[in-house]
Amino acid sequence: MADGSLRMYYDYRNRLKWVERRESGEWVSLDEYAFDALGRIAFTAEPDGQGGWTQRRLIWGGVSDWHMRPAI
Repeated sequence: MADGSLRMYYDYRNRLKWVERRESGEWVSLDEYAFDALGRIAFTAEPDGQGGWTQRRLIWGGVSDWHMRPAI
């Protein structure tokens, strides 16, 4: 965002790792990402609004076949 209320963090391979937003003067995490050994997104996590995180696993099934599943 142009107003500086959003921060994005990247790893050494320039992959997005997490995103934060400024709310009432504090930085709040919005999303977090992890990758598998081949560099594909393995899961995403987002705050659940109750102080915890909700995770979603992305299952690779081929060239254009992605599936979102709750993390176990």
